[in-house]
Amino acid sequence: MYKLIILMCLTCFYSLSNVTLAEEKQVLPSLLRICDDDAEWPPFTYFSRIPGEKTKLKGYSVEVLASILKPINQPYKIDMINWNRCKYEVKNSKRYHMLIDASLNKQRRNNFLHSNNYYDTHTYYFYAKAHHPNGIHISSYKDLKQYRLVGMQGYNYSTYDLNDSDISIYKNSQRKIFNMLLHNRADLYLERIEIIAGFAALGENFLANNNIGYSPLPSTAPMSFHMLFPKTSQGKKLRDFFNHKLKQLKSEGILERLLNKYLEPTLINKH
Repeated sequence: MYKLIILMCLTCFYSLSNVTLAEEKQVLPSLLRICDDDAEWPPFTYFSRIPGEKTKLKGYSVEVLASILKPINQPYKIDMINWNRCKYEVKNSKRYHMLIDASLNKQRRNNFLHSNNYYDTHTYYFYAKAHHPNGIHISSYKDLKQYRLVGMQGYNYSTYDLNDSDISIYKNSQRKIFNMLLHNRADLYLERIEIIAGFAALGENFLANNNIGYSPLPSTAPMSFHMLFPKTSQGKKLRDFFNHKLKQLKSEGILERLLNKYLEPTLINKH
């Protein structure tokens, strides 16, 4: 009798699991197409390297996606493309269904649906010691406008009360930006310390350069990062699906474990 009850319970459990899996597969396209910035975003999304060649895509965000999609055998593909094009393609439901590694601002809230945050970063400002031997001391966002600011193309600076016109020049790579500082073509660069530390994994250890000074930007809360989806019925289903899965990963401690795996080797400054 007890064996029969146990068998019935197991049958019910597996039936419910199959129904849930079938429902999840109905939400997802046959091939889920995801894009991100080709400038790379270590330690969250970047390519491992052999001399002279990019190889496998890796990082925290890549493993989060794998933790969600591989257990349900969902085919997916991540393409690293121009960031502005990535946003355009997702917003207009063109080639891609979603993008990853995005902070939020008013424009993005208007243009996209967004997931719950799945990691946070901390903003620092960077400068060249040779051109500012006494350092740069920032006490408020207003102080930033006294300097020639260099920014990354397509990135979100409104969080710091900056307009596009407040950025003197934009570049499309971290190396070019730090060269601007070192050659006195810009004074100041705002970036998340986790990202700059993460570039050591790409062979570009900017924090080890003794000519670069950096400090945390005062009165700045951690910046949250999200997945973005188009404002369509399918986009809403995808947003709800990923929010459900992210909640599961968080409750199981998987998000924290993955984050520690990628941040601990690279993050020099603890928060």
